[in-house]
Amino acid sequence: MIRLHAKQKFFSIKDEFTYLDENEQVVYSVKGKAFSWVKKLWVSNAVGEEVAFITEKFWTFLPHFFIEQNGTLVCEVKKDWTWVKQRYSVNPQGWVFRGDFWNHEYEILEGDRVVATISKKWLTWSDTYEIRIERPEDQLLVCCLVLVMDITNARAASAAASSANAAN
Repeated sequence: MIRLHAKQKFFSIKDEFTYLDENEQVVYSVKGKAFSWVKKLWVSNAVGEEVAFITEKFWTFLPHFFIEQNGTLVCEVKKDWTWVKQRYSVNPQGWVFRGDFWNHEYEILEGDRVVATISKKWLTWSDTYEIRIERPEDQLLVCCLVLVMDITNARAASAAASSANAAN
C-alpha cells in the first residue's frame, strides 16, 4: 500500500498542489492555469518531467474531465447525477469514485475492490488530503482523480457561499 499526502499551496491564484510520500519527499507537483475558461492542470514527477495533463471539457452540465499520461488519453472522468453523495465514473477503467462531501471521506472502487481511499484533513489552511493507494501502478491516476474531485468540491463550496451571500 502506498500512502501520500496532497497539499494545496495556500496563497496562489492558480491551482498548485504537491504530493508527498511518507518521508515528506515530493512525488508529484501540480500547476494549473490561472484565468482559463476550463481547468487545465499539469502534473510533474519529482524531477520536473510532465507525466500527466488534466483538462476539463468545455460547456457541460456536470463536470467532465480528460486525463492524459505521457501524451496519451488514459481516461474520462464524469461526475454522475446524484442527490446526496458525490459519484464520478472513470472510464475505460470501470472505476467508481464516490464520497461524502460533508465528511470528506472518499473511495475509488473497481467493482468490489478498493483502489484507493482519500480523507480530507479538517482545520487546515489549505486543502490537504491523505491518500491510501492499494497498487503502485494506480498511483498517478489516483492522484489525478483527487485533483478532479478537489476542483469540483471547490466550485460547489464557492457556489454555496455565493448563494448564501445573495440570500442575505
